[in-house]
Amino acid sequence: MNRRASCDPVSAAVLVVERVRLLLDAAAGENVAGDLASVTKRLNGPEGEPRRHLAKLFKLAPEEIDVLDAAIAVAVEPALGPRIADLQGMPGRLLPTTVALRRLFGHGPQPVPRTGSSLLTWYLAALHYRNPGEPPMIEVDPAVVEWYFAQPSIAGIDGLSVTRARDFQPLPEWDMATSTTQIGAALGKGTPVRVCIAGLPGSGRADLAAALARALNRRPLSIDLVGGQSPTIASVVRIQRLAMMSNSLTPIWRTDPGNWPPQAMLAPLQFVLLECDAEPRRIEGLVDLVLPMPVLAPASRDTLAKRLLPVAVTKSLSPLGAPRIADLVDAAALGISEAGAFHTMLRQRTRERIQGVGRIVDTHFDWDDLILPEPVKQLLRAIEREARSRNDLLSAPEARRLFEGSAALTALFSGSPGTGKSMAGQILAGALKLDLLVIDTSAISSKFIGDTAKNMTRAFAVAREANCAIMFDEADSWFSRRVENDSVNARHANADTGHLLQLIEAHRHLVMLSTNRRGAIDQAFVRRLRFIIDFPLPQAAERLMLWTRMLAALGLNKNIVAGLAGQLAEPHALSAAQIKSASLTAGFLARERKDKKITLELLRAGIARELAKEGKIGEIVMAPMAGRRVHERS
Repeated sequence: MNRRASCDPVSAAVLVVERVRLLLDAAAGENVAGDLASVTKRLNGPEGEPRRHLAKLFKLAPEEIDVLDAAIAVAVEPALGPRIADLQGMPGRLLPTTVALRRLFGHGPQPVPRTGSSLLTWYLAALHYRNPGEPPMIEVDPAVVEWYFAQPSIAGIDGLSVTRARDFQPLPEWDMATSTTQIGAALGKGTPVRVCIAGLPGSGRADLAAALARALNRRPLSIDLVGGQSPTIASVVRIQRLAMMSNSLTPIWRTDPGNWPPQAMLAPLQFVLLECDAEPRRIEGLVDLVLPMPVLAPASRDTLAKRLLPVAVTKSLSPLGAPRIADLVDAAALGISEAGAFHTMLRQRTRERIQGVGRIVDTHFDWDDLILPEPVKQLLRAIEREARSRNDLLSAPEARRLFEGSAALTALFSGSPGTGKSMAGQILAGALKLDLLVIDTSAISSKFIGDTAKNMTRAFAVAREANCAIMFDEADSWFSRRVENDSVNARHANADTGHLLQLIEAHRHLVMLSTNRRGAIDQAFVRRLRFIIDFPLPQAAERLMLWTRMLAALGLNKNIVAGLAGQLAEPHALSAAQIKSASLTAGFLARERKDKKITLELLRAGIARELAKEGKIGEIVMAPMAGRRVHERS
């Protein structure tokens, strides 16, 4: 050591380079025994602690440490590569092989590292094969070199973006004391612990995980998948290795990586962010703790908003429901200072979040727009009244205990297409100051077993967070009579229906179901509904009101409206939607005329188009004769 290095403290990497250089000198016939003993002594002292820690942690045999020393020496000091190549008699092979290891360290004929060696399973080193019959070259993982220099890095892991988790002040709803106690108890059992935080994206799951890690005196790492692709098992193992080597680093997987190693290769503690009802792959011997992401109370949301955003934004939060924590943090990072810009950002994000679930419908209709028989309107009004008084009625503990399970506010709207079912849903949601989420039943259905239930849970989670009433169009596709056969598909279909019923009963707002085929709905389900409302086709008096309303909206004067509506209402038994569409057609046709007047002829053309949609091509409904509708074929 007196020839090449001082006695000042150095890193383990420098000592390893010196050790291999001296061994190469010895192989060349030089007498370096004293220097080699000095280096060995220092490696066994405090300077060699990273090397000994690695050996103990991954249970490396002495010959495996020799392998790492040779590979690290070449990585740190490339000038040693040609000397290694000369030693093993392989020009151009600058990385060590088993030949060099035998000549440097006196290893036996058995290859090192062997298959199953900790060096390979932990990806501390890799083997590179060139030509058949040649021993493989051994290359060290760069992260090990950094460790020997006492400068561990979190960069350079394929397929993963690894960053320090941001520091976020815990919110009252997070109940840090209870969660940390639970995690601490699990860690005390001596087996790896995986904490799964289940909730909606952007709801603060990563911030909660980081806060819990810090409360446990650990340093959280945020891990994202690059390009949305699942990482290789090698990348996942490297994260586990990094956490184990540093002792306090704690991975927070923002997406379940999928490729989990065995229990023996897992870090003591890590977090995984999951969507509602998702579950990671089970691993034998691993303790899983599932923590549902707490819902942010309005007061906490407002406090956080005031902390992050200007008053101009916080005084008018979005009408689309409560913003998520990520929305507030991102708005602050983007420097948004106006309420309009913030609402625009939230609307865009809301559209993205409900993709594959349904659509949020504007509730711009009111009760005056709904033309239905009075008994039907009274039932709809009863739904509104019950929604307003439900919390008061169930506030008493005994009432809540007895009725809460059967008091879910549910309604089935049954009737022919175009009779006002969708409009009624919009009016009820608007009257209750709720947005309306119309769920796309085809989008949340999946041919893969289990995925349909997950999609349902996500749909209701979105509705709960966005403060929405829910409407299922074509509900008979979900709530038809249960399949009686004992096939696997039938059992899962029935299980999906049961799961949906549980979600409906747990939803705190109105859930409406619309169907054109009431008879197809399972009677066992019908009995559990609070309201069942039949929407009939409009009678002549109601059709007169509909025609009057539509024609007036198109700008016709009162006298003309009365005359045209009177001629159309009695003979044409159309639905409300057909009357609306026929009026619109007449309005567009009138724009093609010089006088731009809407005439009886144009309105009949609009009616003919509606009838054609039903396959009645060429039929025009004329005046009634002897109480019957007469069709004259053109």
